[in-house]
Amino acid sequence: MNNQPRRTLKRLEERVNLVWFLSLDKEEQERVFKSCIDKPKLKGMKEVMLKLVEKYDEEKITLNFYPCPHCQGFHLTRADKHRRSLIRRMITKWKWQNDMPTRRSRKILEQIQHEA
Repeated sequence: MNNQPRRTLKRLEERVNLVWFLSLDKEEQERVFKSCIDKPKLKGMKEVMLKLVEKYDEEKITLNFYPCPHCQGFHLTRADKHRRSLIRRMITKWKWQNDMPTRRSRKILEQIQHEA
């Protein structure tokens, strides 16, 4: 099953100005599709953090994020090695501030439960 969003006129209208988009050449339109239209739009930093934490906890994937100049939202993308390290620290800090268990705290809890 293909999870890639379909490229519909409605989705395009929701994200960008159609007159502007149609004024672009095909190559630039394709870049806008790949960087914005084809990706889920996250509306704010809280939504970005929740999605980063979800991906990290469930799939052990560390993603990067960027503000989108086309739709004024945020999108997730792959992260290079240096950025992955920064994002992991950001996730850990955010989880501590929001009373969410981290991988380390789960391991400590499992050790305590195993010893009891």
